[in-house]
Amino acid sequence: MHLIRRASMNPSARWLVGMGMAAALVITFVVGHRMGSAAMPAQQPTQADVPAEEDPQDEDIVKIYAVLTTFHRAATNQALDLLMSLWTEVATFSFRDETYTGKAQIRDWFAHEAGPFRPEHYWIALTPLPLIRIDVSGDRATVQFETHYVDAVTTVMKFQMAARATLVRSAGRWLIRGMNAGGTSLLQ
Repeated sequence: MHLIRRASMNPSARWLVGMGMAAALVITFVVGHRMGSAAMPAQQPTQADVPAEEDPQDEDIVKIYAVLTTFHRAATNQALDLLMSLWTEVATFSFRDETYTGKAQIRDWFAHEAGPFRPEHYWIALTPLPLIRIDVSGDRATVQFETHYVDAVTTVMKFQMAARATLVRSAGRWLIRGMNAGGTSLLQ
């Protein structure tokens, strides 16, 4: 794993890290972990941000968002061990027409095939909030999301991935049981 120094980024990339993502993306603090401290203002919640009644699924949704955040932090930081901590032992991962079964095969694919994990790439994984859908049913959840991988130095979008994932609750923790991903949007 290696870190990108903010000084090596062009001014547009610094703006993307500091200002643009803060308003538009749910995975805003992911960049700060790779890029150093991002210039994002701290905001205190207001009374309008606090729901009047708590829905039992709210806690699950928050935990599932944490899985997505960790997934994107792992991609941004090329942290393969962190990524693999999100999967069940018997998980499946399909990318385009290939399916990988079990953590060993999934790890091998991310280590050798996935663009964000290639050592020569300095990509930031961004997921716009409107492109995330979560449906919780008991101990299972379906998550759809779209991720834009942006080169941190040039600010050019390098890849757009859409994914559908099935998560399961195991010992109080949400884990990825299966994921289908591709380079085109599944959310339209």
